[in-house]
Amino acid sequence: MNTDMRSTITLLILVVIVSVGVCAENDCGRLKSNSAVFPWNVGIYLGSENEAELVCLGSIIQSDAVLTAAHCFCDNIDTHLRNGTFYIMSDNSLPKKINPRSSPSNLHKVNKNSIHIHKHYKGIINFLENDLAIVKGRFNFNNKVKPICIDWSTEIVDTNSYGKQSVWHQNQVTNVEQTYVSPDDCYSTSKPFIPFITEDKSCTNLKTSGIPLSHESEGAALVFSHSDRWYIKGVISMHDVTKKQMSTYTPVTQYINWISNICATQ
Repeated sequence: MNTDMRSTITLLILVVIVSVGVCAENDCGRLKSNSAVFPWNVGIYLGSENEAELVCLGSIIQSDAVLTAAHCFCDNIDTHLRNGTFYIMSDNSLPKKINPRSSPSNLHKVNKNSIHIHKHYKGIINFLENDLAIVKGRFNFNNKVKPICIDWSTEIVDTNSYGKQSVWHQNQVTNVEQTYVSPDDCYSTSKPFIPFITEDKSCTNLKTSGIPLSHESEGAALVFSHSDRWYIKGVISMHDVTKKQMSTYTPVTQYINWISNICATQ
């Protein structure tokens, strides 16, 4: 086989790969008309085959990847994965506790080898800096399950003064508005919360009233709308349990290379 033919075949393979990627992303971040449901939401559960409890939320970012917070999977003092079995459920109706033996079609058992914790995450020792994790798996897309968009180019400017976040409340996932907070206002939160405002974090303040923030809502995506699509701005890391309305999030633009590299793995 001559060099020109090899080059042609290589080019064709690249075209096929790129085409598949484009097709996978074409439907990202789109909602049905008048829909208030974010179809990329998932619940992350921990437990056994008999019972598992909701610990966090996450977001589907492509057909085989969920992005969430690292502390959802790790012990507080280190990066060891928690004891027990993790499950992911793709739905907006998420009970506090589930029986995995019932095996609903939207429940996925997580292989712990498929959990990718950011290599610099050190847990509470570093006050949850680098608080990101990606779970690789296979998530069947349908009218109810679709990925959130990621601005891989990091060129889209969010001109809004607030974003939206999904929160877990009374067995349902509800969307709330979060106002972006300046660094000065961010440090006006409660003293125990301040150490967790690390260099890689930004802050939001709950704009929607009547819906409390909880630890089960950590790991969810902070999203914004641009050209009829929704994009992920960051991953919710922690809520101020004292004030109940301040949150930190990890901006994805700071970790776009890491996210891209993990998403490219099998």
